[in-house]
Amino acid sequence: MSLLRRRPPTPEKAPEPNVAGALDFATVYDRYFSAVYGYCLSQLGEPETAEDAVSQTFLKALAALPAYRETGRFR
Repeated sequence: MSLLRRRPPTPEKAPEPNVAGALDFATVYDRYFSAVYGYCLSQLGEPETAEDAVSQTFLKALAALPAYRETGRFR
């Protein structure tokens, strides 16, 4: 059973996250989950290991958000 469950995508395209502004971490997670998971799976080859890597990636991103400066694209 997978520990990571993605929320269904919103019908309209979400704007680029403005992390320092009004959009929250859930928006960032929803927007980038598929890309991060796909990359981790392609590099690691095992779904469980990829899920662990995705979890660690988003935990680090969440911890780093207070220091994020809007000098370019969030990705």
